[in-house]
Amino acid sequence: MKTSKSCAILQCLGIFGGFLFGSSAFAEDPLHLFLKDLKSLRANFEQIEYDEHQKEIRRSQGTLDLQRPSRFRWEYQKPYVQSIISDGTQVWFYDPDLAQVTIKPYSRALANTPAVLLSSDEPIEKNFLVSKPHDGKIELRPKTKDTGFVKAIVGFSGLELQSMELEDSFGQKTHLQFSAIQRNHEVPEELFSFTPPTGVDVITAEGKK
Repeated sequence: MKTSKSCAILQCLGIFGGFLFGSSAFAEDPLHLFLKDLKSLRANFEQIEYDEHQKEIRRSQGTLDLQRPSRFRWEYQKPYVQSIISDGTQVWFYDPDLAQVTIKPYSRALANTPAVLLSSDEPIEKNFLVSKPHDGKIELRPKTKDTGFVKAIVGFSGLELQSMELEDSFGQKTHLQFSAIQRNHEVPEELFSFTPPTGVDVITAEGKK
């Protein structure tokens, strides 16, 4: 059955956003060094989701484009095509198979997820307990219970971003593997805007249009 992956996506973006705008207690850790002076990011990703018994339940692939302070575009390409796009004011959730677009205000779409950090300039330590680097990995634990996950582990190979793993309160995990990473590349402005195609259902806070 096809289900939405929005929560995992926004959680991942929240971690990126938090370090983009925050300050790390470990100024020389690989995550801080990788994201230092970062203005934009492009990467391919493979996402694997596991249930509470650590059985694989879903595998997908796609691309990520992110530009600070609050714009991003996640494109799932396999096995389903789905898009999540933010221009910093609103977020579009587009599912071409369902011929449906859901539009939410930026703050509302990201409420109760770490992705709210994309628009925050608060130090990351204000909202997360940040571990010291160990074997190229840094563990983050949110200080509040309304984030959607209890632990995140960000992995590096040297100073190259490699992976991210999110675990929720039910023991379910989402693992993201990154590749072909580009930083501070030129990003077309239109990449972070979206016009619903003719004929699709458009759902907003006011209801279906």
